[in-house]
Amino acid sequence: MNGEVIGINSVKIVSSGVEGMGYAIPISDVQSIIDNLMLRETRETVDEDKQGFLGITFADVDSTTAEAFGMPAGVLGKSVTQGSAAEKAGIKKGFIITKFDGYSVNSGAELQNRLTYYKAGETKKITVQVAGENGYEERELTVTLDSRKKSVEKMQKDASQQNGEAQQNDGQ
Repeated sequence: MNGEVIGINSVKIVSSGVEGMGYAIPISDVQSIIDNLMLRETRETVDEDKQGFLGITFADVDSTTAEAFGMPAGVLGKSVTQGSAAEKAGIKKGFIITKFDGYSVNSGAELQNRLTYYKAGETKKITVQVAGENGYEERELTVTLDSRKKSVEKMQKDASQQNGEAQQNDGQ
């Protein structure tokens, strides 16, 4: 009667045999999520040549894998490019990224998608899980994003130089 939200509809069944039954989540259960969403900065996709870049190769640690191996779900760093933003931030091979700028990341695709909203040069918090003697421990690191365009060009140049050196060594 006061125009206050008391719940959020989650399911509504409409059928000829049922008059219409609905289920709702109490507002008290979602208030913290709503407050968190209201505080988030709205971002727009950044042009590809200005997008930020971490400089890692990765594998997904999904919930099944995480449960089977006793590790947290997230993005496993398979390798870290030398001189990259990730290396400068202290990210190493084997670290599992679980959050970027306060957003949970559960897959590499999700992390890559998230990075499309950030410009090169931006400094953000990244949460990683690091294997230790007593399981995984959470660490928060600060990363200043590299330029995607420049990083990809550098990686391609480095790869072609390595291939050229390998071919030269084969000929000797």
